[in-house]
Amino acid sequence: MVEVLGCREQTCLFGRGSTYCGVAIGATDSDAASSGVAPVHCSTMSMRTSSLHLGILVLLLLAPKGMAQEPTQQSDQPHAEEPHKSYLIPALEIIGVDMAINRFGYRFVDRETYNVGSSSIRRNLKSGWVVDHDEFKVNQLFHPYQGSIYHTAARSAGLGFWTSAAFTFAGSVLWEVAGETTAPSVNDQVASGIGGVFFGEPLFRMANLTMEENRLPHVARALGAAIISPATAFNPLVFGGRFDPVFPGHEPAFFTRADLGAAVAEYRVEGTPRRLRRNQATLNFSMAYGLPGKQDYSYQRPFDYFNFEFTASTSNAFESTMTRGLLVGRKYSLADSYRGV
Repeated sequence: MVEVLGCREQTCLFGRGSTYCGVAIGATDSDAASSGVAPVHCSTMSMRTSSLHLGILVLLLLAPKGMAQEPTQQSDQPHAEEPHKSYLIPALEIIGVDMAINRFGYRFVDRETYNVGSSSIRRNLKSGWVVDHDEFKVNQLFHPYQGSIYHTAARSAGLGFWTSAAFTFAGSVLWEVAGETTAPSVNDQVASGIGGVFFGEPLFRMANLTMEENRLPHVARALGAAIISPATAFNPLVFGGRFDPVFPGHEPAFFTRADLGAAVAEYRVEGTPRRLRRNQATLNFSMAYGLPGKQDYSYQRPFDYFNFEFTASTSNAFESTMTRGLLVGRKYSLADSYRGV
């Protein structure tokens, strides 16, 4: 039996609920066996007001205490240069993103919903928070991705994980109050303000890893980072080396896998003998970042270990996206043959 010394937060970004986690004590399960990471088992809960309370507790109460302050550098690399940071730049960028999305929505989507003014803002400040019933892709794809833009904007301006998480949460509140005329939504706040953090941090890490890849030409690195996380590539492009190093990655051990294939999807119409078949192409991508076993790599920052999985298909576009990452923990080993975190 192995005692888990840390925990991992897991959330299915495009699922129909948020998650809560508990600490597990016991042998690792099958998905952790390959990476050497002790599991935390999660269950799904409905996305109601209690979910918002859970997110506030995680991001605002635990961060200054048990999960401490994110260290700027790892203890085994004491001479790493401390990155420069700015609080004003990401704040202005988040406001700019919200304004841009609002103007786009007003022009191309729904003028009534995006016709924001002082009266609608005052009404939203005074009204209660509701649970909306927007399309699944809006609530479980667009909102987490919008939140990830907030998070990566702050991260690429030199801010730490928990500070960036606060920016993300605040940016989502700003959107709910002043981005739309509809009443502020609890489930949108959870998806953007909390889901955006757990979506944005892996994107930021992967984009940063791409920019650190010296074997690629500079243009290729910048383009790759922009595809993974546009906000992460934006600040270095605009401000040059002001925030260098944006994020000392400490050369983590990682494993990536991509699968491209074809499948036949069958749909049954309930109450009838009809069966609809559709040929589709599928793309699967997964990455394990910060694999245990590297002697000079430590786990002092949130998401120094994470797993990212993405599935897309021609019939349903984005099938699923899942992230899980280490928030706080430390390395352990069993003799010389097994190492984990």
